[in-house]
Amino acid sequence: MSAELELVSDGSGLAVVGAEDAIEQFMLDLDLVSVDSQSLAHVAKEGAHRASGLGGLALQAGGQMAAESGRWLKLTEESAAKVREFGLQVTKDDPAISHAMIGKPGNVQSWIQVVNSPAALVTNPAALASIGTMMAQRELQRSIDELREYLAQIDKKVDDILRAQKDAVLAEMIGVSLLVDDAITVRDEVGRVPEITWSKLQGGAATIASTQAYAVRQLDALADGLEHEQDLGDLVKATQHARTSVAKWLAVIARSVQVQDEIDVLELDRVADANPEELDRHRVGLRRARQKRLDMIDNACRQLVGRMNDASSRANQKVLFSPFASPKVVAASNEVVGAVLEFETRLELVSESEPAEARRWLAAVVDTRDQAVESGQDAFVAARRRSAQAVEKTSDLRVKALDAGADGVARAREATSKFFGVLADRTRRRQGAGDDARVD
Repeated sequence: MSAELELVSDGSGLAVVGAEDAIEQFMLDLDLVSVDSQSLAHVAKEGAHRASGLGGLALQAGGQMAAESGRWLKLTEESAAKVREFGLQVTKDDPAISHAMIGKPGNVQSWIQVVNSPAALVTNPAALASIGTMMAQRELQRSIDELREYLAQIDKKVDDILRAQKDAVLAEMIGVSLLVDDAITVRDEVGRVPEITWSKLQGGAATIASTQAYAVRQLDALADGLEHEQDLGDLVKATQHARTSVAKWLAVIARSVQVQDEIDVLELDRVADANPEELDRHRVGLRRARQKRLDMIDNACRQLVGRMNDASSRANQKVLFSPFASPKVVAASNEVVGAVLEFETRLELVSESEPAEARRWLAAVVDTRDQAVESGQDAFVAARRRSAQAVEKTSDLRVKALDAGADGVARAREATSKFFGVLADRTRRRQGAGDDARVD
């Protein structure tokens, strides 16, 4: 099989454009078959005007490559390393897009890079812009699908949550989401976004932005409330409130991001149809605006995770004296952090935090007991040492006392001996004097 394929990358995704059988063989050779891939362009219903909008721009590349002949896949670290081997080059018209033309002769087992090809998309800026925009749409659609799955998984009825809010801005998001669903249906029917359909969405993006900002502020308020609570009882109440509230606000944020992404997909289609010369700049602008919104959400999530972990740490320090309250704080904190991390995963936001682990009451008692035993052992050893020193001193004193007593006795004995010696001498002298007198 002899075939040529074009690889186009915007850093996060890869578009493979060419004959369908060649695309399948390429993905099989690079072991990319397990990677989820999508058709590069949305598939309009049979009979729709396929050559309009993005599809029409793609056909401008010599009429050889239509939008339906391309596949898009999300680049992972592993797949990106494989693709880099083809040496994609940054395009002159759009530094954010890189491109390579590759081919595989029938008797060669590996794909090789084709240096020059007159049919390359890179030779037609308009066609390359349409491919880049379709890649952006595929990336947005992937996020939409992820958030839809996330909302189904957490089983949160977002519309019911919104209706329960007193703020009118939140309730208005329901109406905007319905209009977006209608516009997507029309786009799939006719293959483009008509002016009348797009006009119905005017102002909808502002409503979505207000709803999203409101929900993010609620997360900030929960984080600030946790920071100022020092009393353990109040901390229990604050973390329990966060446990019930965070899931709700995360669901609202997820729904707002999903609807905004759907609006962006429709907006790119509309620009491609009405102002194709602005397509590249518009795509870059939408990406930057979306990243700013995600950064705001990420900052709020990080702050909340940090406050919850701090609350767990403070509760763990008091677990010995509050064996029932402290585990409640840690359990609620872990649940909130887990919910936030799951949400961030769906939006591909990076977070290095880990849920805190609760210390059990028994573990705290054992730790305290071990410390007490260790301290007791140290005290016992010290007491023994002091006792030995005291005994040693006492022994010295006793020895000294005994020595002193022995000396006294010896001196007394010596004095007594001397006394009786003197007394005996006097007695003998007196007796000798008496005998002499009787003789006289």
